[in-house]
Amino acid sequence: MFPDTNTSEITVDKDAQFTLNVRYPQWVQHNDLMLSINGQAQKFNAVAGQYINIKRQWHKGDKISITLPMTVTLEQIPDKSSYYSVLYGPIVLAAKTQPIANESLNFIGDSSRMGHIAKGPMCEPDQAPSFISDGTAFLQQITRLPFSELKFSTGKARMNQAKPLELIPFFRLHDSRYTVYFGQSAPNEWQQRQQSLSQKSQLEAKLAAQTLDLVLPGEQQPEADHFFKASKSEAGLNGTRHWRHAHDWFSYQLNAKGESAPILRLTYFGLDAGREFEIHINGKLLATVTLSAEKGADFYSQDYPIAAEMLVDPTQPFTVKFVAKADSIAGGLYEVRLLKSTKNQ
Repeated sequence: MFPDTNTSEITVDKDAQFTLNVRYPQWVQHNDLMLSINGQAQKFNAVAGQYINIKRQWHKGDKISITLPMTVTLEQIPDKSSYYSVLYGPIVLAAKTQPIANESLNFIGDSSRMGHIAKGPMCEPDQAPSFISDGTAFLQQITRLPFSELKFSTGKARMNQAKPLELIPFFRLHDSRYTVYFGQSAPNEWQQRQQSLSQKSQLEAKLAAQTLDLVLPGEQQPEADHFFKASKSEAGLNGTRHWRHAHDWFSYQLNAKGESAPILRLTYFGLDAGREFEIHINGKLLATVTLSAEKGADFYSQDYPIAAEMLVDPTQPFTVKFVAKADSIAGGLYEVRLLKSTKNQ
């Protein structure tokens, strides 16, 4: 049965005249799809992405056999960095992993507000399975294992793992940590990449420890969690990053968690240069902003210290509001982060 075999069969259960439309998937190579009726091969003109239309008088017991040859392919992540998913035809493959020895995790979610979020220690990025290969040459080493169900091995491909990984359809993987995106580094870049991943992880951990609250503008759940309000506001994507701006204003509620003089850190994009807006805290002006023209096509962050007197009670949520100047735009904002004061970092 599909996808363990590449052939599917349809049996007609009564006499009838109708048109059967069979999809020719994009992932099947040109001229590879085979279709037969009662053992007789059928000719058709459809190509990948189209339908094969079979109009005829059907009889009870007619059997339509459809063969969809599959191959192992790679799909790079959207930002074009060196991470790839492995597919067999349309089937995403995944590998079980156990980066932390003898750990015991609860893989079953409950009905609580965050019950669907996986629990357990975060793994260091340099522990994630990665291929050490010139480009995507490692693809040639991934081979199917001789089992009736779909199973593959990374075989002789060089990796940062002690032994080859077994790849199975992602939809069959349960009750385990897993990987669906695999890193790739050239052999002469491997050590440098590992060091870079480790350093990045340390910086992210340090920033997380300093963070009191965080909003990702333009993303539904983070905005809902922070009581987003707006007038004449828009949101979108810049590459893989969400943003929000407004021709009038937009606001969030943040929580300083008792910090009397936190720091507001905002992330901007360089090509929004020249936009002018105000930042208000609980209705009081914190800063007037003119976005810099010196950042090019890069993301950058700017810090705005919040004076203690602007927060009536630092244990209670407060409102940060971004108000566009006349004929200008507030934002775009890519990240709204509240940090501990420098003396408490």
